[in-house]
Amino acid sequence: FGNKQIRFLAVALDQLEFLKKERGGLTDLPPVQQRVVLLHGPGGAGKSEVLSIVHEVSERSFGQDSHMFMASSNSAAAGIGGDTVHSCTNMNQHQKFTPSSFDFDPTTPAGRALVDKWADVAVLVIDEISMVSPSMLAGLSYRVCCAREAQGADKNFYALPGEAFGRVPV
Repeated sequence: FGNKQIRFLAVALDQLEFLKKERGGLTDLPPVQQRVVLLHGPGGAGKSEVLSIVHEVSERSFGQDSHMFMASSNSAAAGIGGDTVHSCTNMNQHQKFTPSSFDFDPTTPAGRALVDKWADVAVLVIDEISMVSPSMLAGLSYRVCCAREAQGADKNFYALPGEAFGRVPV
């Protein structure tokens, strides 16, 4: 690892440690606000290694269902041990991305499955985030917030968007 990867890991692990303390009631600090950290860099910079460490630490700290790794495509999702944005939010590829299409009924089996899927998530990783359309991000945000609200879970979690092509965020 180089200095940049080590600095990023220090930030990510510090955030995860704080979240772990907060969830365990081991801190008197105010509740954590949703934290977002962007990981980007050119190919070969070590992003995949960093994500692998974040994956292992989040699983050890919060449990097997504590993290959701996703990407816009199957190949990118497979590269990080995750799933597509569509699958993680129970949306299909033919769905129109209009506000009304993002609604779901948490009392149906499909709605209950979505609620259960997101109930314990503490860490969200989205690889190749520039390939996810704004409307898809809106649908992701809306569905996750609704699912977590239906479960009674805290809506905030640690988000780690990543960029495989190393583009500077807009």
